[in-house]
Amino acid sequence: MKQIINRAAVIVRPKKSFVEWVLNADDESKHITAKDIEKEPNIYLVNDYDMDGEMEQLIKDNYEYIFEEELNRWITDKSVWPRKRNIKTFREWFHVDFHSMIFDLGEDEYIMEDSEI
Repeated sequence: MKQIINRAAVIVRPKKSFVEWVLNADDESKHITAKDIEKEPNIYLVNDYDMDGEMEQLIKDNYEYIFEEELNRWITDKSVWPRKRNIKTFREWFHVDFHSMIFDLGEDEYIMEDSEI
């Protein structure tokens, strides 16, 4: 039997500001294109929510981790990361989409790994 899990998905897509930062962050990123950055957005599982107001709180509770994960995906040298990583900058750099129904169609066991951020 397939299952619905008690999580919501947050899909984070880069805005123009983030793409421009990646493309100009350092010499090693010169080979990256805007299409590369926009190609496959990260998806974060968060606690399920009941109301729209809870979505806002989920972002406030998790934006720092998500922000750093998005930066680290493209530029691992933290010394070139922007110093200003507040929620206002997060909103300027990323589109956030919520999806409340998550269906688990896989049959394999979950494999959990810790992030390096």
